[in-house]
Amino acid sequence: MSNNPYSAFDPAAPSEVAPPAVNQPPPPPSQLPPAPRIWPVFLVVLASIISFLMGSVIAVVLGQWIATGTVATTQEASLKAMEMIKESRLAFSITVIVPQIALVIPALLAALLSPRGFRQRMKLVRGHWPLWGWFAAAAATPLVGLVASVLVGLFLTQSESLKEMTEMFRKLGQSGFLLPLALMIGGMPAICEELLFRGYVQSRLTRRWGAGLGIVVASAVFAVFHLDPIHVLAVFPIGLWMGWLSFRSGSIIPAMAAHLINNVLSVVSIVLDPSETPDALAAPAALAMVVILGAGLLGIAGVAAAAVFFPAPPAKETVAPSSQDGVVLARLSTGEGAS
Repeated sequence: MSNNPYSAFDPAAPSEVAPPAVNQPPPPPSQLPPAPRIWPVFLVVLASIISFLMGSVIAVVLGQWIATGTVATTQEASLKAMEMIKESRLAFSITVIVPQIALVIPALLAALLSPRGFRQRMKLVRGHWPLWGWFAAAAATPLVGLVASVLVGLFLTQSESLKEMTEMFRKLGQSGFLLPLALMIGGMPAICEELLFRGYVQSRLTRRWGAGLGIVVASAVFAVFHLDPIHVLAVFPIGLWMGWLSFRSGSIIPAMAAHLINNVLSVVSIVLDPSETPDALAAPAALAMVVILGAGLLGIAGVAAAAVFFPAPPAKETVAPSSQDGVVLARLSTGEGAS
């Protein structure tokens, strides 16, 4: 017979076996995982810049050898070789692909050494948005890029380096190389730059500084990487947009898709521009404008729906044994959603 002085029918009677404790407050700061260090981010960025410059030199040397059969040793010969590289599809492709691969190598190595796991560290995960959210992100990005370019174009004119780039793209595209050119200019940065700037840099900064500051700093680094001042101003808003996509979706894959589509359409619109001197900062032709505007508005609506109906899940929960009577569920607020 129980010695419990309360009646068995008394609802206030305490239980002899305590139920599992749930919804406990977060553990004290001393028990939380330490905040990620910031210096590795800037070390990786510096190493990526050095690696990119070295890759660019190697690519130019290879391109010169392929295009001319020799390596230029004078400034005049180098200028002539660069013109021949632009006319050689293989040589030009090498000058695009090799530097991009070199750019992302330090981030890949750092992620491989991370105890969190490579895919989780680089945000190469499924995330929590449905697939249609990914397509919506891709559809909306060209409109974001168009608005940014037009606004910059209202106050600034196209720089000489942008003019050279657009002329080179147009010449290669009109020679029957349009599809490979668009996929290469779209695909390589979509993979390599997103792995570095959104996958490695932004994910670490947001864990330490929060979403707002982390996205802004990562987007600024991404924009400055493009070097040309006019291009930097036009790219920064797109970086903010893709940074927000990556953070809200819990994955860099939507940002990759957005980057790919934006670059592909930019190259196609430059090549197919009927004007004699296409402007990278100008609005595209009427038909392209209608397509970008229509798809962009639908994409923005889809992104908004994905953000509202598929928000980031709560912080992960870990189960720790407490006693024979139950367990304590401790929420570890790491600053990241489940992914």
